[in-house]
Amino acid sequence: MENEFKKVMSERSNEELIAILTHKRKSYNPSAVQAAEAELSKRDVIIDESKIIENQEEVLEKQTSEILPSRKAFDKIYGELSDNEIQQEILFTHKLSLDKLERIRKNTSTLVWFIIIIPIILVFIGIIS
Repeated sequence: MENEFKKVMSERSNEELIAILTHKRKSYNPSAVQAAEAELSKRDVIIDESKIIENQEEVLEKQTSEILPSRKAFDKIYGELSDNEIQQEILFTHKLSLDKLERIRKNTSTLVWFIIIIPIILVFIGIIS
């Protein structure tokens, strides 16, 4: 069975094929990668392993530079914590969330009393008197 990507890869430039085999490899279908390898082999293009490593390092640098400032701040604070310390941080954050939700529930209950129940009681007292 012929690879469905063979024709597509034959129309690509050497640079595009090398990119597919290096830093773009994970975003391509394995059959497409095989077709790119076969096409480069057919063209007698040899990919230097150091080029692949350089390309991977460039991609990693680019990805690292694109990290959000908030993520950098997070990594600065939590980057070197052990698993146990991270779990403790998660539990503490969860506890803070639960405490906040409990305060919201109490405030909602108070609002319900002032907005709904007390006026009903006052109307009821007014009717009885």
